[in-house]
Amino acid sequence: MLCLTVGGKVEGCAIVAYRNGLTSARLYSLAVAPRLQGLGYGARLLEAAERAARKHGRLSLRLEVRMRNRAARAMYERRGYRTIARLDPYYQDGAPALRLERTFNGPAKTRNQRPPRRLPSAAWRPRTQSGASPPP
Repeated sequence: MLCLTVGGKVEGCAIVAYRNGLTSARLYSLAVAPRLQGLGYGARLLEAAERAARKHGRLSLRLEVRMRNRAARAMYERRGYRTIARLDPYYQDGAPALRLERTFNGPAKTRNQRPPRRLPSAAWRPRTQSGASPPP
């Protein structure tokens, strides 16, 4: 689990899952506090999740996103994710999802990717399963 803290308060998190024997990791969840959405924090969490997957020797990162979540889909596309499947129905309410994947063996930057924006200071700390920060 990766946590985003702003002003000493946890304001977002990303959960990356790893299974033995697989070359891909799965982004299980990515969430940012509603008041901070649209400010680039989601992209920063996604970048941290990608770094974690690479650090664990994974060649790609997969995720599912609600089809009508255009903002999230646009962020993933800017980071080089491509659709590999449509899952219909997927969510408990019957809504469809898209399964996306980004492979890490190609160039990290896509032609549609914007340069990173300068954001207010935020602390990034990996968390253990208990929620405590690991020792420095």
